[in-house]
Amino acid sequence: MLLHFAPQIVLAFIAALIVANTIKATQNTRFHYKTPTRLQQGFVYAKGIFILRVIALWLCLSIPLYILFYSVLTVWGIFITLVGCPAIAALIITPELNTAPNAKLVITKPLLSRTATLHLKAPYQDFDRQTYQELFTLVECLPQYGIKKIALNSPMFYDTNGKLRSMNLLEKGLNKQNARLSHSPARVFDCLLGKISMLASRDKQKHIKKHNVTLLKWHKIVITL
Repeated sequence: MLLHFAPQIVLAFIAALIVANTIKATQNTRFHYKTPTRLQQGFVYAKGIFILRVIALWLCLSIPLYILFYSVLTVWGIFITLVGCPAIAALIITPELNTAPNAKLVITKPLLSRTATLHLKAPYQDFDRQTYQELFTLVECLPQYGIKKIALNSPMFYDTNGKLRSMNLLEKGLNKQNARLSHSPARVFDCLLGKISMLASRDKQKHIKKHNVTLLKWHKIVITL
């Protein structure tokens, strides 16, 4: 039985290799391409590139199946599985943007939303001087992209003793830019992906002080522009 499908299996394998190498060589569709899109290029451009990458990856994974089962596939079925499913997935998932290659803050936003969400580039990254400077820069420039609010959730707003860090300097800086700050403890089920990411990145062998942050205790700040 397997020998009967041997030509199709070989053809599917060769086709997968060709598609994989073509995608790998094509700009912005490489599997390892994880660099966030520049904010200057806009959210629509970032979403378009992200959809392209998802469709390209889906094509590489599914084309062997198309070859093996071509006799039972319809044009509509191929279109739905090849374009529809990955496009819907890409629309649900928000791509990442940043302002510079060395930026410490990453920006995400649903396509039709007016609220941008920021998160630290690295899971256990400190809120240092550069981070706050980037935040103030985004407060100034994001309204140009139709953004009305900025949200940021992180456990790093608490010190290792579980005490909330002072927001006074941040609030004073935002007031100078005519922006208003509000903050509150995040809900239990907020930022599940962020919590999983930080838990997976936690170094259990090295007892680094910053790794002693309570991952279940997150704080949310909202900046109204």
